[in-house]
Amino acid sequence: MVSRRRMRYAWEITQYEPPTALALRSITGPIPATICVLLEFLDGAHNKVILVGEVQLRGVYEPMELVIREWPNGSSESSCAN
Repeated sequence: MVSRRRMRYAWEITQYEPPTALALRSITGPIPATICVLLEFLDGAHNKVILVGEVQLRGVYEPMELVIREWPNGSSESSCAN
């Protein structure tokens, strides 16, 4: 059984370049985080969405780092300036 816990955050917009990029930084919440969403227009009917997230695990969440590192991921490159 997987236990789930809701975490509430308030976010600050750190980058806003419509219609291609949005970056956010948490200003409240248990785990400091940044999120970057990039939109790449492929053709008239398709778009590519790239979501890059970064967290700073600390306290009781720090052991999760080993599990998170094993998750499959794509390129760590992004054009979000944080």
